[in-house]
Amino acid sequence: MSRLWTRTMSLVIAVAVACGILLDGQREGQGAASMPRVVYGLSAEPVRLDPQNALDRPSFDVAINIYDGLFRIDESGKLTTLLAERWSVSGDGTVWTFTLRQGVKFHDGTDFTAEAVKFNVERVLDEKNALAARGRWRPYIRAVEVVNAYTLRVTTPRPTSGFLYLLATPSAMIPSPSAVQKFGADFARTPVGTGPFRFVSWTSGQKIVLQRNPNYFRGAPAIGAIEYRVIPEDAARVLALESGDVDMIPNVPAQNLASLERTGKFDIIKKPNFRVFYWAFNTTKPYFQDRRVRQAFNYAINRQLIVEKVLLGNGIPADSPLSRNHHGYVSVKKYTHDPARARQLLREANFDTNRKLVSLVTEGRYYMDRQVAEAAQGMLREVGLNVEVRVMEWAAFVRAIWFTPHTDPVAQQRDFMQTSWGDAYPGWSLRAVLHSKAWPRDGYNEAFFANPEVDRLIAQIEDTVDLNRQLDPLRRVQPLIIEEAPWIFFHFESQVLAKKKTLSGVIVLPTEYVLFGSASMK
Repeated sequence: MSRLWTRTMSLVIAVAVACGILLDGQREGQGAASMPRVVYGLSAEPVRLDPQNALDRPSFDVAINIYDGLFRIDESGKLTTLLAERWSVSGDGTVWTFTLRQGVKFHDGTDFTAEAVKFNVERVLDEKNALAARGRWRPYIRAVEVVNAYTLRVTTPRPTSGFLYLLATPSAMIPSPSAVQKFGADFARTPVGTGPFRFVSWTSGQKIVLQRNPNYFRGAPAIGAIEYRVIPEDAARVLALESGDVDMIPNVPAQNLASLERTGKFDIIKKPNFRVFYWAFNTTKPYFQDRRVRQAFNYAINRQLIVEKVLLGNGIPADSPLSRNHHGYVSVKKYTHDPARARQLLREANFDTNRKLVSLVTEGRYYMDRQVAEAAQGMLREVGLNVEVRVMEWAAFVRAIWFTPHTDPVAQQRDFMQTSWGDAYPGWSLRAVLHSKAWPRDGYNEAFFANPEVDRLIAQIEDTVDLNRQLDPLRRVQPLIIEEAPWIFFHFESQVLAKKKTLSGVIVLPTEYVLFGSASMK
């Protein structure tokens, strides 16, 4: 047999295979085009669709339908397996062995294996990559080892209850190693995962389109595609839903709920989550380093009035840095609305009430965010405080807050920033926003707060796999944080979404994310 014949046949086979793949893709595209398409009105445009280098919920909201992780927090708030089939931990609580699901493929056709997981772990931990998830992963992982193609072993520095919850977060979803290597810096806009939908296109400022994954290991979705349409303005999102341009929207303004319900065309979804809405003080500012000043701002806020009149009952006044849905939550009734007490504390601290302060806020990203900010501005004015509410576009807000170190002039332009936060695991909910080693970019501690006793109690919460042993440090740390007042505490959030009645099977998680893998349209 001649070498020429062999080379010729090899070329023929290669072309045939390539054509087969192309035709399969074309057939699937044609099939998906004839299936129902769901349009979801995003309140803010994602920043990056690389789960290991994103910090914002809109990015994760899209990414969670592209990728899977080893675990996920389910609809009831419980930890459940996904790409991991089962797991075990050593007697000393530091060596974790995971058996992975077999037969799963990434959207680019490559296999999901233990090597793929190891690649992603090492990618995050490599300081040279400077990924956003590194600060979150670093305290929990010492080493990762491939036992065989579908068995992975991870060693943690100490026993910790938080490790499995880390693996259930969006930052632990698994991208395709081949795609990461192929696209490099462009991977954040060309994502490849194993999830129920694969990425098609991203038109900046307008929309992101995903198409169904016909080979999804949990079964192919019943809808052909999702279009995430970027609609930051609350009123525009509601109008798009009413006119039929979109099928589902988040953050439905409180004043529109009744009229949407009266039409009989829409389902209103109200779901408690793990989030606390707050303004973080910039505690690197000398005038905010006196605890009495921070407490004064908290006494100036009428939380109950905001919940009743701005949120129209869609929230609960916050009395802890943890939500009522968290394991170990403690109610700390300290900050009643007391303007006289606020003025007294400001006088005692010699606070200059002529100083103009700036709070960076968003519009449409969080529930009634601008409206809450304006209500707070008025309440602070009543005790003599002058606060400018500065509304920022979402991507600029993310860069200024979570990707900017405290020494940067951009960070020092703000006295407060408005956000909400919450994770299913209470240890990480506290560590991420209140530990001294979680300042941006290593976490979400936007207040640049540092308290050794808070750090110590957070470590006690995390350094056990026994949930009951967490209760004592949880009970002690919450009153301490309320007393220290690194935030102006506002309310516990509820998710408020609306969808067409013809859309069913959508899963809204208590972590805020919306899953479309089991959705269908009539």
